[in-house]
Amino acid sequence: MGFQFIGVGFVVIGALFLYVLFKRTPHLGWPWVVALVALVIGLLVLGRMRAIRFDRATKKLTYGFKTLPLEDIVSVQLLYAHILARGKKYHQINLTMRGSPPERINLALQPNYTGAFLKARELAEFLHVPLENHGVSEIGTA
Repeated sequence: MGFQFIGVGFVVIGALFLYVLFKRTPHLGWPWVVALVALVIGLLVLGRMRAIRFDRATKKLTYGFKTLPLEDIVSVQLLYAHILARGKKYHQINLTMRGSPPERINLALQPNYTGAFLKARELAEFLHVPLENHGVSEIGTA
C-alpha cells in the first residue's frame, strides 16, 4: 500500500510542477527536468504495482516489488465475495502462498462465475497446483 502512495505522490507532484512551470516559464531548464523525472518515477511505480509475472525458467513469481519462489504457491483459490467499496458481488481469483499465516495474493475480480472459474482453472493447471473452488456459481451451487 505504501508504494501506491509514493507513486501517486510522485505523479501529482510532477504534474503540478509541470503545470506551474508551463504557466511561468515556457523555456526548458532544470525545474522541467525535475518535474518530468518525478512524473516518470510515479508512473513507473504505479505501473509496476499490479504487474504479476510467472517465470518458469527462473521459478519466480514477481508481483509489485516482491519476488517469491513458485514453489511457495500452494493453490489457486476462487472465492465469492461482496466488495463493499464497489457495492457489487465478484468472484476473486487468489494465490494462496506458503507461510504462517498463509498469504493470499489477489489476482483478479470477475463479475461472473464461469469466466472466473475458467481463468482460475487454467492458472492452476499452468502452475501445477490445486484449485480451491469456494465460488458460488450463478445458479447457487459450488
